Amino acid sequence: MSEYRLEMCDVVKTFPGVKALNHAQLKLKPGTVHALMGENGAGKSTLMKCMFGIYHMDEGKVIYEGQEVQIKGPLDALNRGIAMVHQHFALFDTLTVAENVALGLPPGRSTAEISEEVKTLGEKYGLEVDPAAVVYELSMGERQRVEIIRALMTNPKLLILDEPTSVLVPQAVRKLKADLLHCTSNTAPLWCPVPLVLTLHDIIYLEPRQHRSPSFYQEMGWHYRRLIVPRILKKARKIITVSQFECTRIREALQLPEEVIKAVYNGYSAYFSMQETPDESIVQKYIPHPDFLFFLGNTDPKKNAARTLKAYGLYLKASQTKRPLLIADLKEEYIDQLLQQEGITGIKEHLYYPGYIGNKDLATLYNAAFAFLYPSLRESFGIPILEAMACGTPVVTGNVSAMPEVAGKGAILVNPQEPQKIADALLRLENDATLYQQQVNYSLERVKLFSWRHTAQEYVNIYQSIHD
Repeated sequence: MSEYRLEMCDVVKTFPGVKALNHAQLKLKPGTVHALMGENGAGKSTLMKCMFGIYHMDEGKVIYEGQEVQIKGPLDALNRGIAMVHQHFALFDTLTVAENVALGLPPGRSTAEISEEVKTLGEKYGLEVDPAAVVYELSMGERQRVEIIRALMTNPKLLILDEPTSVLVPQAVRKLKADLLHCTSNTAPLWCPVPLVLTLHDIIYLEPRQHRSPSFYQEMGWHYRRLIVPRILKKARKIITVSQFECTRIREALQLPEEVIKAVYNGYSAYFSMQETPDESIVQKYIPHPDFLFFLGNTDPKKNAARTLKAYGLYLKASQTKRPLLIADLKEEYIDQLLQQEGITGIKEHLYYPGYIGNKDLATLYNAAFAFLYPSLRESFGIPILEAMACGTPVVTGNVSAMPEVAGKGAILVNPQEPQKIADALLRLENDATLYQQQVNYSLERVKLFSWRHTAQEYVNIYQSIHD
């Protein structure tokens, strides 16, 4: 019997014009609670809908209770013990709570029996709702309770909650008797009956931009944040951001009082640590060379892929070793476009670009890499810097925005606008064994300053200061 209730392996799902899931991985053990986090449009709901059979995967496999299965649709999922609470309601307004619940259950149970179980589950889980109430009379928060109870009534082995608080309105916050509301992803209600804490990761959407968003959804999100977020910030009791750099930018751009906003650093997963001997079989999946440089990029201009490739070309000209470059998360077509743009197509034979690299393999690749390249033009924080450092890998990163703050004064910081500076940093590491070892030692010490436990404690301190 597998230790996992469900495994989603290398799931790919494509819609016209966009790849929503690119070899996504997810493993769920019985008796555990998992939070799936990501930006708007990252594919969270798409993965949940593939799990429940609403969408069919283009590639990948599902292993349920140790057996590979094909979930043909929601009914098949329910029959296997998988239930889902959807982000958007699927209730009939003119029916009662009990009648709506009955529609999701096999026939044979009376309305009285269903009503009694609705009451029992409501009391057990703090989801009280009147089974005789007509749905159109319920608040949004109460309707959400009905959806959760309806899913629990199927006695599921696996319960999927697709953003269950996305419709949590201020009235529901009051009913829950919350001491405060902490919204962690850049936006919040315009009115809240309890003190509001907002985590604001950046204000890139308030800065000049070079191009429109790649999708209509993201473009609308950009306009929404420009319109709504400045109004929310005026109502927040405390604003949290992820670096002193971003803290200063937000405070100055929006003219906020200094005491209202605080920087709380991110942490990194303990999964990223130094390995005595990296697993060669994992490395070979992505690059046939045991000694290489590693660049984690994407198509966002701030990741500086074009200049990084140009810098690598300059490195190849001067290096005696000529280590190959492993590039994560960039497709060959895009790389070809950049190589032609920079006039360096000749370096392609030294590049390896497997596309998406799963998180479970990333730690091994950090460990195996000679150095990690992260010369972004702008970062609000830069968790990959910490991940690489935790693996004892020297990092070459930018000397702008939050990167010096995260990497520290002892790191190798370069002007990301100058490819020659990036190349020179790689050559120094390659030609100076003492410097290289110093960077390994520095990295391992530097990451000790960051942890999610410390982040959580900072949050608790903020909550207590507001509540007291």
